[in-house]
Amino acid sequence: MTKKSITLLTILVGSLLFAPQSAPAQESNNLLDAPPENISNSDNYLQVLSNAQGIEGAYIGYAAAPNPAYKPIKIAFQQALADKNSNSIGELRELMNQASPAGRIYIAALIQRLDKTEGDRILTALQSDSSVVTERSGCTIGGRTVGDLATDLLKNGSIAIALP
Repeated sequence: MTKKSITLLTILVGSLLFAPQSAPAQESNNLLDAPPENISNSDNYLQVLSNAQGIEGAYIGYAAAPNPAYKPIKIAFQQALADKNSNSIGELRELMNQASPAGRIYIAALIQRLDKTEGDRILTALQSDSSVVTERSGCTIGGRTVGDLATDLLKNGSIAIALP
């Protein structure tokens, strides 16, 4: 082997060994990916959504480790969908008015799943909300406004927070 070939081989092996791992390519973070697990009552799971401190991706870090903050939000969202007969749109709107910025997004997404017309109306109103929400996904932590997220929900119909 020539000196040039050895150098290229060393670079190639080094880049494979030390390259950061990225999050799975199919990370959609759609809150409907798995069946719901029970949370004791509607007040608990709705409070989990209402009090959310950020929009959480399923995986974080270079190793794409499961994000511990994602699971309770995902379970709460799924439980709220499963218990749709117990959650009136009016009660959810009231809760949304008292929710954190991230909570407003999660509850608006929930309402959109329960009643698309009403959900779209709420998301349209949220487009003017300039509150900043922290998003965590993969190796990325960033801030976006509630309005930007509401626009994405209207456009795509889902919360897909894997940032480019």
